[in-house]
Amino acid sequence: MPDLRVIVQPSLTKIGAALGRADVAGFVAEKVRELAFRIEREAKRQTPVDRGGLRESIVPTILPLGARIAPHVPYAFWIHEGWTRRGGRVVRIQGRGA
Repeated sequence: MPDLRVIVQPSLTKIGAALGRADVAGFVAEKVRELAFRIEREAKRQTPVDRGGLRESIVPTILPLGARIAPHVPYAFWIHEGWTRRGGRVVRIQGRGA
């Protein structure tokens, strides 16, 4: 699945001084965390469900000033692209994929 990457590397100390906030890093970390869980919720909402394994495997990894939300099953790419295996054949999933 494609990754969404947002990289921000300003001086948080300078930003904090300009905004009058001492803990800008904490503020940014909390907003990243909130956004990561919103993205996780939406990803799970849009995930097709057969037995639920793919949906359950979508978890956020929260980093100090970033997050990664990704599924952890080997077939996630196939489902994302709209393909699956049925009876040993690769078939298109109707209404799914890019």
